Amino acid sequence: MYVYKHTDTDQNGQWLWTVGYYEPNGEWQSESDHSSEDAARDRVHYLNGGSQPELLEAAIAAVNSDSGNMRTAEGRRPIRLALKQLAQAIAKATGGE
Repeated sequence: MYVYKHTDTDQNGQWLWTVGYYEPNGEWQSESDHSSEDAARDRVHYLNGGSQPELLEAAIAAVNSDSGNMRTAEGRRPIRLALKQLAQAIAKATGGE
């Protein structure tokens, strides 16, 4: 299980949050560093199997954007269809709507 902890403070008093996990022998294994506790908490949530709502939002925005309206010579919209399928798959995998 991934966790985060305060690991350092810079010269301006800003805390550094490190995401990682403990080996069975107690040794700390660092995965990433973050300048905010919120970012560290979001990364831990994702690494422990949670969703990344910003991915779903980005996929939905891409599906709804004008760039998804590109057509082939046959009039099909493969890009929009692929993005829609991606958004649906992400929503299903993350429990989104």
